[in-house]
Amino acid sequence: MNLETPRSTSPAARLTLAASLALLLPLAACSRAGASQASLPASGAATATIAVRAAKPLPRLDGEVARATGDLRSKLQATLSPQVSGTITRTFADAGSRVRKGDPLVELDTSNVAIQLDQAKAARRMAIAVRDNAKAELGRTKMLFEAGSAAASVMDKVQAGYEQSDAGVAQADAQVRYLEETLR
Repeated sequence: MNLETPRSTSPAARLTLAASLALLLPLAACSRAGASQASLPASGAATATIAVRAAKPLPRLDGEVARATGDLRSKLQATLSPQVSGTITRTFADAGSRVRKGDPLVELDTSNVAIQLDQAKAARRMAIAVRDNAKAELGRTKMLFEAGSAAASVMDKVQAGYEQSDAGVAQADAQVRYLEETLR
């Protein structure tokens, strides 16, 4: 056996070899006149079959490890949204825990709501003072109007001012009730 490395050929010799292969290759693909043509197997011919066994899934594996990929989702879901915002200080349920309607889930820091309640109570006292002042002014203006010393437009303005101050008291009362309910 000859283990010598082949000599490098010149570029002209390589080109001649490539050209002759390019001409002979299409001729090699042609079939002889007496050769049979390729065809599909007959429809009645026997084909090899593969045996498949179907089995019901087992509730658990017998000592084997199985790996699966997917998403687990519960049948029932609930979207939670708080009625008030605040910082959560304590949780009473974990993710996936079973809860019933009305069960507390979290405890919020109530210090901000307590401050808002104090501000609402102060605003209510101010609204009451404004209403009391508007009521006294309405009484004085009414006496002047009946005596003919005040114009009707002045009386209308004072009456509207009293009604606005009365609505301010009602609004302040509602805010206090809302914040008191929030703290429960």
